[in-house]
Amino acid sequence: MGGSGDLGYTCGLAIVRCSDGGVGSCPRLLFIQERFSPHLRMHRPVTTAAPRPERPHREEATMSVPDRVRAIVEPIVADLGLELFDLEQAGAVLRVTLDKPGGVDVADLTATNRALGRALDEHDPIAGQYTLEVSSPGLERQLRTPRHWDWAANRIVAIKTVADFPGGRRFSGVVTSSDDTSVTIALDEPVGESITFDYVDIEKARTVFVWAAAPKPGGPKSKPGQRPGPGTKAATGAAPEQKKVTS
Repeated sequence: MGGSGDLGYTCGLAIVRCSDGGVGSCPRLLFIQERFSPHLRMHRPVTTAAPRPERPHREEATMSVPDRVRAIVEPIVADLGLELFDLEQAGAVLRVTLDKPGGVDVADLTATNRALGRALDEHDPIAGQYTLEVSSPGLERQLRTPRHWDWAANRIVAIKTVADFPGGRRFSGVVTSSDDTSVTIALDEPVGESITFDYVDIEKARTVFVWAAAPKPGGPKSKPGQRPGPGTKAATGAAPEQKKVTS
């Protein structure tokens, strides 16, 4: 996965390498990740541009780093016909998650990675060296914002709450409603009960992909993603292909 512009694919176990200096020089292992859902990902080492002599606009000077980055990223993503599903800075990694009807493909990631790399080098919104990671959401999506919860309506989710939340820390069920401050889910157990979580009480949350039940010979076929019926087992077999691109 060496030089700039090289494209590589892997299935199941994803190994991504990123350089400390220029692209392709002295590669080091950035992370090893194992997933069992399609997850398109691309890494591009980004170094800060030379200091600009001009002063930033007053609006830029008062914006937080995430807001400055979002102001750069959103218009570029929209111009490419894509949706910015999530933007997160975790340490020295800037994660940009894209979506569109029908799903994001490798060409979308390639075009976005190049456009964002140029814009971020020019505007330099993050101090120091960092890695730009552009990806698709995958089958199971992280839920962090009110917009994410609105998208997750009527979907199965798993929630882990903060340590002092009463009644336990792990819950699962179907999202029935959400607003700017909280979400309500119909619990899997006890059946028929619902619970409302304030977002501040949620430590982690994600959608849950349920494999369709294996159909009986000659019987009707189940639709992918449906919850298996009582007494049935989830379909077995190879995990869906994982596509990965490294530049």
